[in-house]
Parts: sequence; structure tokens; C-alpha cells
Amino acid sequence: VREAAVALEHATHAEAQNFGAPRPSTLVTWCHALTRLGLHSACVLKARTAISMLNKDCQSLQLDTATAAHQQLVHAWHVLGMAQSKSHSRSERAEAHSSWATAVELAMRVLGPAHPTTQAIVESFEAGLLRGRLPDPG
Repeated sequence: VREAAVALEHATHAEAQNFGAPRPSTLVTWCHALTRLGLHSACVLKARTAISMLNKDCQSLQLDTATAAHQQLVHAWHVLGMAQSKSHSRSERAEAHSSWATAVELAMRVLGPAHPTTQAIVESFEAGLLRGRLPDPG
């Protein structure tokens, strides 16, 4: 995982030089590596950045047509919720349920309930609830 993190750091730097900012897909991939390394706060920051960038991209697209940007947005919300649920920050842990639920709702709406990504995120959300990793929002 550390080798992947080094490669992602190089990719992020190259994208920032060539495009002015890293690509959202690279940031989402970064989130997965950071989570594996236990660096949940760094993951939260990268996921929020990716969500901000992808929200802008997706606003100009038809919501009823799933695109790669929509799928990346679903993944970004999912990794944000996962990282928040493992964060040392109480406020981040409190937001985990909302972020994870946003991933589920968005996946259902833009990808559909039969899509493999939707099914995986729903299973992940339910498992998080069962394990008590997601605080009750009410």
C-alpha cells in the first residue's frame, strides 16, 4: 500500500502541474490507500475535495444518465463515510451516517438498485450499521 501511496503522490503532483489540480478519480483512489494506511483524517480531506470537484462536474450532466463522474461521486461519498466512521474526531464520526447514506441514495438514483456498485455500497452501509460503526443520526 505504501508503494501505491508513493505512486499516487507522483500522479497527484503531475496532474496538478498539467491540469492545475489533481483529477477527482485520483483523489478517490488516494482515499482508498489512505484508509488502508489508517490515515482517516487525510482521507476525509481528499474525499471532500473530490466531492466538491465532482459536484461541479455532475451539475452540468443529466442526472438520469449515469456517467463515470456520477460513479466517482458515489465512491467519494462512500469513502468519506467510511473514513469518518473510523476518525478520531467525534464530529467526523457523527457525520459518517449522513455521508454513507448520501452515497446509498445517490447510487440508487443515478446507478440504480441493480448496479453492482449500488449493491456493494448498500451492503457496506448495512454492515456499518450492524457493527455499530455508524452513529444513529437521530
